[in-house]
Amino acid sequence: MTTSAISQNSITLNWTQSAGATSYDVNGGTLSDWTDAGNVSTYTFTGLTANTQYTLEVRANNTGGDSSAASVNASTLPNAPAAPTSLNTSGITQASITLNWSKSAGATYYKVRQGTTGAFTELADVSSYAFTGLSASTSYTLQVLAGNSGGESAVAQLSATTSNVPPPPAPAMPSGLSTSGITQTAITLNWSASTGATGYKVRKDSGDTWTNAGNVLTYQFTSLTANTQYTLEVVANNAGGDSSAASISATTLPNAPAAPTGLSASGITQTAITLTWTQSAGATSYEVNGGALTGWTDAGNVATYTFSGLSADTQYTLEVRASNSGGVSSAASTTSRTLAQQANTLASPSGVNASDITTDSITLNWTQNSAATSYEVNGGALTGWTDAGNVATYTFSGLTANTQYSLQVRSKDSQRTSAAVSVSAQTAAQTVDAPQNVQATDISPSQITLEWTDPVESQSLQMQAAMNYQVQGGMVSSWSSIGDVNSYTFTGLSENTQYNLQVRVERNSVYSPPAEIAARTQSSISANPGQRSGQVSNRDSSDSRIVRGSGDSRGSGDSGSSSDPGSSSPTVIVSEPSVPSGPAFNCNAEQRAMIAISPQPPGLHVQCVGPNGIGNAEVVARGVVMGVDVWGWVRDFEVCFKPAGNVVFLDAAYSPRILTQISLYSRAGMTCTQMNRPGTLALLSEPGSALPVVAEPTATPVVVQSPAAFSNCQVQPIDFINFRVTPGGQIISILAPGITLTAYEKQGDWYNVDFYGRRGWLHADYVTPIGNCG
Repeated sequence: MTTSAISQNSITLNWTQSAGATSYDVNGGTLSDWTDAGNVSTYTFTGLTANTQYTLEVRANNTGGDSSAASVNASTLPNAPAAPTSLNTSGITQASITLNWSKSAGATYYKVRQGTTGAFTELADVSSYAFTGLSASTSYTLQVLAGNSGGESAVAQLSATTSNVPPPPAPAMPSGLSTSGITQTAITLNWSASTGATGYKVRKDSGDTWTNAGNVLTYQFTSLTANTQYTLEVVANNAGGDSSAASISATTLPNAPAAPTGLSASGITQTAITLTWTQSAGATSYEVNGGALTGWTDAGNVATYTFSGLSADTQYTLEVRASNSGGVSSAASTTSRTLAQQANTLASPSGVNASDITTDSITLNWTQNSAATSYEVNGGALTGWTDAGNVATYTFSGLTANTQYSLQVRSKDSQRTSAAVSVSAQTAAQTVDAPQNVQATDISPSQITLEWTDPVESQSLQMQAAMNYQVQGGMVSSWSSIGDVNSYTFTGLSENTQYNLQVRVERNSVYSPPAEIAARTQSSISANPGQRSGQVSNRDSSDSRIVRGSGDSRGSGDSGSSSDPGSSSPTVIVSEPSVPSGPAFNCNAEQRAMIAISPQPPGLHVQCVGPNGIGNAEVVARGVVMGVDVWGWVRDFEVCFKPAGNVVFLDAAYSPRILTQISLYSRAGMTCTQMNRPGTLALLSEPGSALPVVAEPTATPVVVQSPAAFSNCQVQPIDFINFRVTPGGQIISILAPGITLTAYEKQGDWYNVDFYGRRGWLHADYVTPIGNCG
């Protein structure tokens, strides 16, 4: 419903007709009861009193009855005010006359004009106006009328003559501006009098209309918006004109905030209760009351307060209210009871210590006591006591590197909290880089060897602390320390199964991010078991290797140690060697299409690798297309790369691996070389030099014969022993005691043996010879 055509004595009511209605009844105004208006959508209530509010109603009806009534409130217009009275003039100069009058009752505005024709100038609810720009010694008719929403009065007028005396100079700009009486909707502006001023004009914000304030030194701006800044201006005037404007800025008060919500009690003990709440929009502080307080107490701009000094087993009403410069909210309250008094105290945690220290975290450990139901921790990035649950460890995270922290823990049950125990610990000063160039090699149906190179920082930073590597994956379910080595063989795996294998560096109890690689074991129907068991180190100079579980106390091998909780040295399991049946390739279809190997002797192992598997930064920087690792039965066979490029060789006998001279030739458009020792061939994208061309081989296949044992010699390791590429050279793997291996030759104190199709060397001091072994 709407109203229209409102006058002093009538209001028209309008509505949208209802479906099914046949007529409408109206009530209100001068009607004493419901009156049938017919099937219409409008009705004019007449005979009303001016400036009066009425409730007007309408209802729809048909033969089925009347609807409920709809109503609206509306007020008639006020009567137009009477004309202003007591007209007089002041401030007459050569160019201006100020017209003054007494205000009319009910008037909300006034209009003035000079003369009897032309447009009126509308003014606010004022009682004077200065006509300017007049001529000296001239008579003028000055008119004024009063108005409101009900209409305008008759015109009141008088005549006045300008002076022939020159006007005085305009006054100086007002000074000493200040504000007072600031509320959400009003600001009072104050100033010092200007010499020669006969009146003042004010306005808020540049561009607003100037208001004649009269010859006063204060003015109240009203109907302002809360929490809003205003620029208030004032000018002084006299018959000579206006001064420059002086201004000052002031902000109204904000509305008082709403009461806090979400009250909850926590941390309840026999003598204290912590009250927590959701902060109120616009609040700048909070006041609390209750407990041992005797009145409202300022808690600051917080969302929690602990009432202390309470009595045990007592109910308390706790209050909080929000405040800002605009006022104070109503109070929000909740009730809570303190715990009953306990006869004894709760024991603190024992055995408190710090471990697993990284650059941004420290783990705190303790021994639990049977009476506690949970434990609270504090310190680090925590801002207060935090319940960690019924646990014996907590990791403080988000810490700053190389920073000392005081970390605390205390026991807790339903009613008691123990004394806190603290430990001081410092985060690590730097991070440890992850291992580099991680690759999976020697893949068989039951094992995968993980190989890597040291982090760059181990050389560039010349770190003095020993590195300890840890592995995880396959049958190794948690991080296990393996010492300062560069490979590890995961054994006991399932055939044709993909595993995620990880390695990380530990140094000074600081752990690097893990380096991870996914690799799949081979299927037993096609794989040649070329496993290399245990841990491989290119730093160990001893050939007697004791590699066993953490519970074995025999020997003093170099498997390494770590402060990582739960870490242990894995036991190496070495299976009996089997007779090699053919070459073992670990290359995908795309890689196989890029190489040709002929002939393919039994026991040969081929692993295709990318740039990360090359292990030589200089070679990688030259642009590696692909690499091929060969080991095992490496006896005079040809390797050809079908794509164009240069080929270099990294001999496996050296660590770190270095470039070794090889002869290249071209056959059938491929780049080829002869291999007679294990290592890595890398095809580079850079162009190679002109190569001699070798004809295609004859169709007669080359048969590679296994060498005969010399004088039927066999050897058995008497302990775990390093299996090396050459006498004293790079370590291939670690062999277990008790296995029997065929020896092919002896050079000094070294035996050349075959293990799973791979030839290598064992030191005579750590094996038992069987047969005629020279």
